[in-house]
Amino acid sequence: MTFDRKADRTGRTINKPARSKVSEALGFPKGVGYCIPIPQHLIDSPAFRNLSLRARRVLDGVVSEWCAHDGHRNGDLIVPYDDLQGRGIRRDAILPAILELQALGLIAVQRGGKSFGSRRNPSTYRLTWLGTPDPLMATHEWKAIKTDDDALQRIDGARQRVLQERKARSKRSAERKAIASRDTMPQVEVAG
Repeated sequence: MTFDRKADRTGRTINKPARSKVSEALGFPKGVGYCIPIPQHLIDSPAFRNLSLRARRVLDGVVSEWCAHDGHRNGDLIVPYDDLQGRGIRRDAILPAILELQALGLIAVQRGGKSFGSRRNPSTYRLTWLGTPDPLMATHEWKAIKTDDDALQRIDGARQRVLQERKARSKRSAERKAIASRDTMPQVEVAG
């Protein structure tokens, strides 16, 4: 492939492509949208190597959302569960995958509440190897994981956290049902 090259002050060409041809010279495809930089040391890290398939699909969903906003909304990325389901993840497997990514330090999550009706309070995500528009530099939490064993321990901790949250939720649900059934029971008056 030939392309125009920049010239120095004397008029000689230097080995750099001209500004208008830089992306073409680097091989970035045309018309496919925004590209995301994933450094090689991240790809080769124990945190990235030990990702489950579900966690990888969730990460791809967050990355896709980052690309959709041209890289300008890191820290405010909103990825609905419906979008993640469209990537082939069961709805009940999304939370464990998010907590796995958070435990491995690949994303930071500001968890919202349930979103239904007119009440919208979604979770927001941040990719830790990229900076944010407000000048927060990349935090690289994933670099703290040095070995595969450490990564697997963090994944197990995330799974235990999911189990604890689900047990607490079922306990609260059972308590609500017990209170509701007590309130709906007919009151018997004792004559005396």
